[in-house]
Amino acid sequence: QCDWSSDVCSSDLAIYQNILKRMESGITAPDTSNRAALSAVYWQQALNSLFGKGLIKKEKKLELDKLIYQKIKSVIETDINQDGWYKEGAPLKFNPHYHLVTAFALASYAEITGNIEIYFIAKKMTENLRAISFPNGMIEARIGMRPVGLGAQFYLGTARSEEHTSELQSH
Repeated sequence: QCDWSSDVCSSDLAIYQNILKRMESGITAPDTSNRAALSAVYWQQALNSLFGKGLIKKEKKLELDKLIYQKIKSVIETDINQDGWYKEGAPLKFNPHYHLVTAFALASYAEITGNIEIYFIAKKMTENLRAISFPNGMIEARIGMRPVGLGAQFYLGTARSEEHTSELQSH
């Protein structure tokens, strides 16, 4: 049952409490780099939502915000070079798909946190993709360490990433 005058239904409260109990462990759990970037966005959105519902105190939110930021920073320090290219593996090699996924995750994180530093990294990564793309937005599939799989997810993601960073820039 829901009391519609409240942001929280009693039936949802148990779910929210279970998420809160696991949040810190989930945030600090090891991830591969691009999954860490996505995970940080998911956790930040969940944290913001639960905070907005009054289910978490400001001090705890700030503590978890820092952990999420550390997750994002570890991705940047590990797999994004100074020129804004995502590289993975040993030796480090460019991967267009994960470059895109990570750029979009960083842009999303920047949007929901207002973090300008992360926004500019996402913007540079998006510009880098645009620089190696054909005029129609396609990218040579042989570029990078994984030459196959640049299908709909990649191209639609590239279009959305460009739109996303343009929207952020206009704010």
